[in-house]
Amino acid sequence: MRILPLTILSVLITIQSIAQFNAGYQLSNSVKVVYDNDSLDFPWAGGLNNPQYSPMDFTGNSEEELFVFDRDGALRKGFKYNSNTDKYEWMPIIPEDSLAFERHFPKLYDRGFCLIRDFNGDGKGDIFSTHNFENIKVHRNVGSNTPSFDLEIEQVAYRSGNNNLPFRFARNTLPVIRDLDEDGDLDFMFFPVNYSDICSFSTFTNQSIEEYGSADSLEFKFGDKCWGEIRISGGAHPIHNWREFSCDTTCNIFDDQRGKDITMTQNLHDLDGDGALDLLITYDHYDELYAMYNSGTTVNGTIDQSLNDNAFPSNDVQVKLNNQPYPYFFDVDHDGDDDMLISSNQINNVDPNEYDTSDAVISDVYYENIGSDANPVFELHSRGYISGEMIDVGIRSFPAFGDMNGDSLPDMVIGNIGYNNFNAALSSARLFYYENVGTKGNPIFKLVDDDWADVSQLGLRSAHPALGDIDGDGDTDLLVGDHTGHIQFYKNIGFPATYQFKLFPNYNQIDVGGEAHPQIIDLSTDGLPDIVAGDEYGRIQYFENSGTVGNPDFPSSPSIEDMGAINIFSGFGGKAVPHFSRNIDSTNKLYLLLGTGVGTINIYGPILNIGDTFNLIDSIIVEATETAITGIDLLGDGQEELVIGQRAGGLYFMEKLNNTTLGISPLKGASSHIQLYPNPTDGSATLKMASRSDLAKMQVLDLQGRVLLSKSIQSNGLFFEENIDLRDYPSGAYFVSVIENDSIAWAKLIKE
Repeated sequence: MRILPLTILSVLITIQSIAQFNAGYQLSNSVKVVYDNDSLDFPWAGGLNNPQYSPMDFTGNSEEELFVFDRDGALRKGFKYNSNTDKYEWMPIIPEDSLAFERHFPKLYDRGFCLIRDFNGDGKGDIFSTHNFENIKVHRNVGSNTPSFDLEIEQVAYRSGNNNLPFRFARNTLPVIRDLDEDGDLDFMFFPVNYSDICSFSTFTNQSIEEYGSADSLEFKFGDKCWGEIRISGGAHPIHNWREFSCDTTCNIFDDQRGKDITMTQNLHDLDGDGALDLLITYDHYDELYAMYNSGTTVNGTIDQSLNDNAFPSNDVQVKLNNQPYPYFFDVDHDGDDDMLISSNQINNVDPNEYDTSDAVISDVYYENIGSDANPVFELHSRGYISGEMIDVGIRSFPAFGDMNGDSLPDMVIGNIGYNNFNAALSSARLFYYENVGTKGNPIFKLVDDDWADVSQLGLRSAHPALGDIDGDGDTDLLVGDHTGHIQFYKNIGFPATYQFKLFPNYNQIDVGGEAHPQIIDLSTDGLPDIVAGDEYGRIQYFENSGTVGNPDFPSSPSIEDMGAINIFSGFGGKAVPHFSRNIDSTNKLYLLLGTGVGTINIYGPILNIGDTFNLIDSIIVEATETAITGIDLLGDGQEELVIGQRAGGLYFMEKLNNTTLGISPLKGASSHIQLYPNPTDGSATLKMASRSDLAKMQVLDLQGRVLLSKSIQSNGLFFEENIDLRDYPSGAYFVSVIENDSIAWAKLIKE
């Protein structure tokens, strides 16, 4: 066999692999969703919990794009402004931008921050983000037409005497990153926590211009340790209690203990058009934003407390948004002046298993500037400007489908883990019922009930629905897996066109140990529906129905406890959510698609015997964590589309591009005996391949056929063994090829 030219090989791999990336599925927004008689613009964009907004020029269109970083899960999403509709569109559904937006950006720290700022003045946005949960690292944008990032500095520091000290931030604090002294380089400003020598707002000035004559460096020193000349004075409402402070006392003298560890975050914006930036602040667990006016200069601020606006903006509707509303100022509507888009900043652990989620359905509020930059006037435009255009049930989403009204159209039910308000009673998990009011092959989902079947009355912390005819009477019943590992059975005692439920709690005493994620499916092929359930530890348990039609009988202990010998606790973060299907590809064979804690959808199969060990054959990688997968033929094409729930509370909808079998077939005429492990990988993997010669060439290519890595590899006499380092490359699918003498071997490598 002759060696194919590398350009031809790249083309062949690209042609054959693009349709197979993510098992041949791609994100889609084709199914309409209606909420409160309004069609959502991008219902299947996955939801948002704690978004951070950065306008940037992604495609050379003068900052028409919006990079959104969701702190909860370190999710990266892109939106593009459409001047014709005066709205933003989700980039994965725009044909020319359908390639995965997030794959241009490095994977960042979960629960950290990410702000896009151009630090070196080359017109391209660079990344400022969290390192080690409390420090700052920077990635430089080295791309041309689209962004590409190299690590610039792992841990940004400032000079203090003869020492270089890393910046430290409380986890919910966002630093101000902008040119405060107007010398051409970017400075920092924030409210330090637990700094022994700082106890007020402080600035750190970049010395790049002063020392090097350009903005290309990131070297900082103290600017003003008492910016604003104020500090917290304590009291019942501490954010309203400030006193004058000009660094004339030590930080150990506070009016109360609370002042020492206050967690606050802030931004700066010229609110009165006098040229000096004013202060906007918010505090732990508050849902309001407060404005404090600067009567000094931007670099050395002086707050005039007689001008404080504690009902900001007092000219219009006061800001109200759960969990530290944080303001981002940019030209949202592209009319030439800066508007204000506010989002929920704070993530807080109440205990290891609970979060202060409050109401994570609406996580942004848009205030339009109806004045000008010289005289800004902010008025409330809309709540949920971005987040409100998506399906979002709060924290985590568990989708299920079934015909609930006898019209032969699948309706949609979504569970969640409930809401939790700081220092208040927990609210229960519930189900959201979306009726399919469309037609076969053209579904339209309309929210008609946000506490379906009154599941909230059970006081569950997690409610994962499964729909199917358990008792064989021709209508659709409901199972609800809960946080304790039990399953609640809601028997449908109504008619196919009119459901009515009767609850059988803790059904048959089934207990999977924690976080039950059930599916109803006949795995034993005896005509009776069985129950499978994933658990929080990463296992799947099988409960076989040994009864008869009309008289189901499920054991309390699993028929198979560790189904498929699967345990994804260590490698994938547990939280196994199974979806077995015989309708994924053209073979009608049984496969398992498994949602995981880290978000990757693992694909196992084909499964010939449910008692065997399942083989991992492929993965679907989406920008999500804690995924919950289900499948349903919504488009009437005879095969299942995928709907993926996730921690952000929304859903992804994925269509299959073709009807080819799962897995990737080898190239014609090419051998395929490369071993890659671990696969999927978090960035580093090992290649191993039996050798017939001393030398070969190894290459790593992306989905567009571009060669990313190329090197000669040497045999040890029996096989080639080489490390592959993809840590600096984005998550996604890659192809590894080995050219040896007259043959080509290749395999797919998934980076999470």
